[in-house]
Amino acid sequence: MGFLDYSTLEKRRVCCEDEVRLNRRLCADAYLGVVVVKAVDCGFGLDTSDGEVVDYAVKMRLLPQERLLAENAVGRETLTELTGRLAAFHGSSESSKHISTFGSRETVGGNWQENFDQTDQGKIKKSSLCLAQKA
Repeated sequence: MGFLDYSTLEKRRVCCEDEVRLNRRLCADAYLGVVVVKAVDCGFGLDTSDGEVVDYAVKMRLLPQERLLAENAVGRETLTELTGRLAAFHGSSESSKHISTFGSRETVGGNWQENFDQTDQGKIKKSSLCLAQKA
């Protein structure tokens, strides 16, 4: 696998923790943490004391529909505020020649193609999900 490696349970846990840590920088109230996914009698349970750990997931707050971007629903003032915030964020972020290589056309194109190649190779398994009570 390439730039994102979810090949083991431990690597998926670390990726979930990284996602929460990184995305909280711009949206702290939406990213609540990482939850344990366990195999239970009815399928899968989240943050339950019973069952074998089979995966990890990012727990997020459900955003109200009025906070989601809809076609033609965002005005110039909101976009100006958003772009200013993003520019300040990126302007204060660590940078180096090494970091810049990850955004090159070759790297992004290679990762993009690899994602499609890997997706085409496997079949997605549908599973039932039951929400077991937190113990």
